[in-house]
Amino acid sequence: MFDVYIADDESIFREYLKTVINWQDYGFRLAGEAKNGQELVDLVDKKRADIIFADINMPELDGLLAAEIIHKKYNDIIIVLVTGYNEFEYARRAIGIGVNDFILKPFSKDELLSILLKQKKRLQILVEEKSLHRKEQKLLREFFLRSLIDEENMLNIMEVRQQLSRYDLTVKTENFRVSSIEIDFLYDKFKTNNEIRLWKNAVLNILEESIEIGVNHFAFLGAEDRIISVLELEDYNLDNNIAMKEYSVFSENVKKYLGFSVSVGIGEVKSGLENIKVSYRQSITVLQSKLLYGSGKVMLYNELSREYQNIGFYAGELNRKIEAALRIYDVEGVDRILNQVCIYIIGQHLQIEYVYVISLGLLSICFSHITENNKDIKEVLGEDISAYIDIHKKSYIEDVFEDIKEVYRKTIEFFNHNKYSRSRKIAYNVKKYIEENYTKPELTVEQIAAGLYVDSSYLRRTFKKEFNMKITDFLTQIRMEKARELLVQDRYKLSDISEMVGFNDSSYLSKVFKKYFGKSPSEYYEI
Repeated sequence: MFDVYIADDESIFREYLKTVINWQDYGFRLAGEAKNGQELVDLVDKKRADIIFADINMPELDGLLAAEIIHKKYNDIIIVLVTGYNEFEYARRAIGIGVNDFILKPFSKDELLSILLKQKKRLQILVEEKSLHRKEQKLLREFFLRSLIDEENMLNIMEVRQQLSRYDLTVKTENFRVSSIEIDFLYDKFKTNNEIRLWKNAVLNILEESIEIGVNHFAFLGAEDRIISVLELEDYNLDNNIAMKEYSVFSENVKKYLGFSVSVGIGEVKSGLENIKVSYRQSITVLQSKLLYGSGKVMLYNELSREYQNIGFYAGELNRKIEAALRIYDVEGVDRILNQVCIYIIGQHLQIEYVYVISLGLLSICFSHITENNKDIKEVLGEDISAYIDIHKKSYIEDVFEDIKEVYRKTIEFFNHNKYSRSRKIAYNVKKYIEENYTKPELTVEQIAAGLYVDSSYLRRTFKKEFNMKITDFLTQIRMEKARELLVQDRYKLSDISEMVGFNDSSYLSKVFKKYFGKSPSEYYEI
């Protein structure tokens, strides 16, 4: 339902407006009325409406001035002026101060409905655009937060502070503690990407509601199907027991409301934006110990033995090398690194519990790569993946690593086979996205990448390879062709055409048009 306000100094006319149609039948709710312009402004300040019908000629504050005041404060409210014949020219000029439409007294039910349904369509478009913008901002914000914990990302602190401001993330003390959360037995419980995504978001929601300590709490979805919690703390020396208590409550809430357990690894408090990744790495090390200490536990980094911390860090370094090899589908590189891990385990005579931790971590990397590329694990590896996960059933470490190698080989073979069709599909999705969104002046390659959930650099390469042109050149091509179509119709002003094809400035449109077609819009029209 969209809320409607009506403003007119004649009570008879207000009653007519209220009864001439059944507003709710058309998706509107009469939410308020005013008898002069000042009352209308006060009404909007208390509670915003979606659309306003206001008479021009009212006492105290006329409709034109009221419309101008409201538009300056709330430029997304649709304003329709109701006017008498003698005021018609005033109404036309009112378009320049933010009035969206006007209707001439006296009007019929059909005339009112025509205006109303036209503006309803406009409102629906605005709602969709706002929703899309929120989703894009959320996605970009998550990408940024992920970059803070990415070991391979060399942080420029000045740029980080600018990005914090861009995403309305205010930091105060810069004392950070990172915790990483995993849903226990995730791939046994949930079989499809949609299920996994759904339950990760459910855990994320409970995390955001459960954690109440700290001056800031940034929670987001991380790599390898983990949920990440970054706390900014007032006190660098905050008692570990307080953190344990908070995350224990969170863990209990997940079990209570979702019916499954999670494991939580808590890193140490670190000072400075550049050291968030240090606390994150510690939290991952803690999580890798869950097969040693059991699932469903909340664990602190500094409670682990020094021996295990060193092993975890070493495995983490190798994991990053394997991730890099997997991203470029280097099967020989993956085999070589896996052999190094196997030799290390045998040479160090590690306990079997440590072998489980490292081996499942290696499998998790591969599973995560599959799901992040929108494929089901069973589609890539076959129906029975339990044979790979049940490491404890193996008698020899060499057998464990042969199974891990097979998982990686199957994954690389699958994506190599589907690589061309996938890149072509992405390229065509870019074209479709531009064709649907070229009217937005702020449209950029980064926005397109965020909308398609693809890295912008990869997007540029893929599109260029498929169509032998840049994404920005294709966007310009679409806009120029659309501008030419509108120009030859001889129905619109150049300023209107400019807005309709995604330009804020008609003079800039003229400049691009002349460069593209070799003639200015006025010269082209004369042909």
